[in-house]
Amino acid sequence: MGVIRQDGRRCTLAGRGSWWSWVGCVGFFALIAARVSAQEADETQKNIRVLQQKTLIRYHRVEVVPTFTLALNETLTRHLGVGGQVRFHITDEWAAGAEYIKYFGSDSALATDISAFGVAKETRYMNQYFGAHAAWTPLQAKFLFFGKGPIHWDFGLTAGLGATRTGASAYRVTGHLGGGFRFLLWRCLTLNLEVRDFMFMEKYRAGSEFVNNVVFTTGIGVLVPFTYHYEYPK
Repeated sequence: MGVIRQDGRRCTLAGRGSWWSWVGCVGFFALIAARVSAQEADETQKNIRVLQQKTLIRYHRVEVVPTFTLALNETLTRHLGVGGQVRFHITDEWAAGAEYIKYFGSDSALATDISAFGVAKETRYMNQYFGAHAAWTPLQAKFLFFGKGPIHWDFGLTAGLGATRTGASAYRVTGHLGGGFRFLLWRCLTLNLEVRDFMFMEKYRAGSEFVNNVVFTTGIGVLVPFTYHYEYPK
């Protein structure tokens, strides 16, 4: 490209070299922008987890749970209990543990009312229970609590064998089945709610009778170690 001078000579503009300089600058900045965009994409990919990490980890941790127990299916007696459970979580799903419950029994209002007629059935207070159990946790999930959270929880089943002391000194072989929920309050604190059926044969003056002692148990669990770390952060 050029222009005609007044003296008739043709002159080439020096702008041709400037045009190529502009092209070079634009290309340089485009390359820089592409590299920055690629780095940002790499950082984004590093933060993407294909499998979500679990907040509630039980694997190889010990769970200590002080408990409060309330008997549910009694008519002539009332029993409250305090005790504790200790569990070792072999995996996130399976655990083995032991427990102890100290019961405090009394007559119910119904027993007091009918005793006046002399037809009250023989009753026997429970004194204590101790035994071992296995626990299986097949379900775990989470939910939002009034828009806050999420709250992590799981559902588990238990089966165990032990002994219940009734009366002054008698021990009855006792099996139990149950299930309950565990809610994660913090990385090492849980709220445990369970219902169990303790089953044993009791001996009365009129003969032996099969007893179902259905109880509701609640407690605050502490997981040890208190914290855990993933071997692979992703």
